[in-house]
Amino acid sequence: MSSSVDTVLPTGNRVLTFSPTRLVFKFLGFLLTLAAVIWTSILVYIMIYYIYIPTSERSYQLHFWFKPCENTLEKCSHQYSNFTVNRRDMYLPNGQNYRIFLDLEMPDSARNLNAGTFMVQCDLINGNGEIFDRVLRMASLKYHSSVVRFLRSFFMWPFYIFKVTDEKQSVETELQSFANSRANELAVVSIEIQNRWVNIYEAQLRFQADFTGIKYIMYHHPLIALFFAAVFGVGLFGILLGAVWNSIGKGLPNKEKNM
Repeated sequence: MSSSVDTVLPTGNRVLTFSPTRLVFKFLGFLLTLAAVIWTSILVYIMIYYIYIPTSERSYQLHFWFKPCENTLEKCSHQYSNFTVNRRDMYLPNGQNYRIFLDLEMPDSARNLNAGTFMVQCDLINGNGEIFDRVLRMASLKYHSSVVRFLRSFFMWPFYIFKVTDEKQSVETELQSFANSRANELAVVSIEIQNRWVNIYEAQLRFQADFTGIKYIMYHHPLIALFFAAVFGVGLFGILLGAVWNSIGKGLPNKEKNM
C-alpha cells in the first residue's frame, strides 16, 4: 500500500516520508481557520454589543411655559415643562439604571445672579398619570468677581459683537437616578423651575445610562472586552474541534499494522 504520506518498501519496512508542500498547506489552512474563527468571534461580539448595550446618552429639547402677569412684565408663576417619552424614538430597557440631567443655558446677567440659588423639581410619571418619584435639586449660576467679568468682557467683546458666542452660562443639574420597570414605566418627565425671576435661553433633558458589571466593561473598555471575546471564541472552537475529532477517531476501525 502506498500514499502521499508514507511508502512501503519491498523489504516490508515502513518509512515515513517528509513533504514540505503538504506541511505548508496545512500551516496555511490552520492560519485561515484561526483568522476565520477570530473574525467570526468579533462579528458575534459586535452583534451582541448592539443588542445588549442600549444607547448610552440621549438629549431632548425642553420648552418651558409660565403664566404672564397682566399688569407687569414679570412672570406670575413658576416655569414648567413636560417631556413625553416617545417609545419609538426612546427605548428605555427595564432594569437599566439611568441618570437624568437638566442642562440649562442661562444669560450671564445681573438678574440671574441676583436670583441666587433656585430649586428644580422633577416628577417621574407613569402611564396611569401617577407620580412614582419626585426630587428637588438646587441650582445656580457660578459666581464671578467684577474683575473676572471685566477681563472676560474685554477679551471676548469681538466674539460678542459678531454673534460668535453669547454672554451665558451652562448650568448642569443632576436630577435623579431611576430604573425603568413594568410596574412603573416612565411616560412623562415634569420639570418645574421654582423661581419666577430666573431667565433661560434654552434647556435640554439628558438621559445617561449608568452601566454596571459586564455592560460597564463592554462600554468603557471595549478593546479588553473584544480581546476576551476573541480568546473565548478560539477556545470554544478548539474544544468543539477536539470533541468532534475524538468522536470521529472512535468511530474509525483500527488499522492493521504492516509487518
